[in-house]
Amino acid sequence: LDKRDTLDYEVDGLVIKLNDLALSSELGSTAKAPRWAIAFKFPPREATTKVLDIRPSVGRTGVITPVATFEPIFLDGSTITHASLYNMDEIVRKDIRIGDHVIIAKGGDVIPKVIKVIIERRDGSEKRFEMPQTCPICGGPVEQKEGEVDYRCSSKDCLAVVQRRVEHFVSRNAIDIEGLGTKIVERLLAEGLIYDVGDLYSLDYDVIANLEGFGERSAENLKAEIEGSRDRPLNKLLNAISIPGVGSEAAKLLEEHFLSFDKVANASVDELVEVKGIGPKMAESIIEFFNDEHEREIITKLRNAALQGFMVIEKPLNNNSGKLDGKTFVITGSVEGYSRDDLKARIEELGGKVVGSVSAKTSYLILGENPGSKFAKAQKAGTHIVEGKKIFELLELPEEH
Repeated sequence: LDKRDTLDYEVDGLVIKLNDLALSSELGSTAKAPRWAIAFKFPPREATTKVLDIRPSVGRTGVITPVATFEPIFLDGSTITHASLYNMDEIVRKDIRIGDHVIIAKGGDVIPKVIKVIIERRDGSEKRFEMPQTCPICGGPVEQKEGEVDYRCSSKDCLAVVQRRVEHFVSRNAIDIEGLGTKIVERLLAEGLIYDVGDLYSLDYDVIANLEGFGERSAENLKAEIEGSRDRPLNKLLNAISIPGVGSEAAKLLEEHFLSFDKVANASVDELVEVKGIGPKMAESIIEFFNDEHEREIITKLRNAALQGFMVIEKPLNNNSGKLDGKTFVITGSVEGYSRDDLKARIEELGGKVVGSVSAKTSYLILGENPGSKFAKAQKAGTHIVEGKKIFELLELPEEH
């Protein structure tokens, strides 16, 4: 641990192994981990800074999140200036005030967070943060539902909510419209060319071509990407429309169970909770979403755009070829031209399942460039390893993507 700062690269821990192959073999492995090795995780690095301000930030579902602004402090390879404080309960629990000196760390060595307040350094000038009664963006009322910790802007027309929803809709895990980033979304909203995600499929590209900084080629490229996104499946659509509590995994569960957008939209609580992984709270959230008149108007626009996600799935999912039915995969390293999400989606299309760690039940390890420790575990477990061109052959993927 003392030598960590002398290394030329960042590490977040060590794996300590038994240096004897015969003894390692004798010890063997459990279903989840080898008995001849143990991971040692370093404690997160910490730093002290001052809370200069706490400001509310509005997300795509209207949730208002308090965000702390710090005196800039260098920590673990980057300068930290902001961190989410999550919600008012968290602020009260840690008694975080504007002007406090705090200890911060990076959760998982990535996300900055406040660990604790240094009470001894208070001088009486610190101020408590209070959640605003009106939205800081649109001025609409802020509400907190019974039993929830979150405060939300209740306005459906809040610019911050609309922008975040459009950004989520076009993101990779949702409808995946490449090239439609934050700056272009902001521009389309500012110019009045869209008012919600339903307007993306009725854009006037002649107007866009004449906007400063665009031109005909940019407009044509944007049109091609948007038009090409009409074929996204049901689970992508369910994730994209920002149903509170429903992410990519829940959307897949709903798709596999109902096989139809309309069946999801019209399902009762009892029908929804029959889906493994969907609890009563999420079920209520889904029903409330589809009962909202504003949401129904957006859905009508998307339906009129003839998105494939509205089509009824005629046969069970994961049965396109069935060649990987019952097979379990682990992916390590990078495969040129394909993200991990791309590979996972293709494996699932062919009937396989992707998990996070190697075990005795793992059928295949997809081995890309710069693999991690999963490679060694797979070798030890005798897992079938697929690499190079064999990856593309097994998954029926073109080598150029």
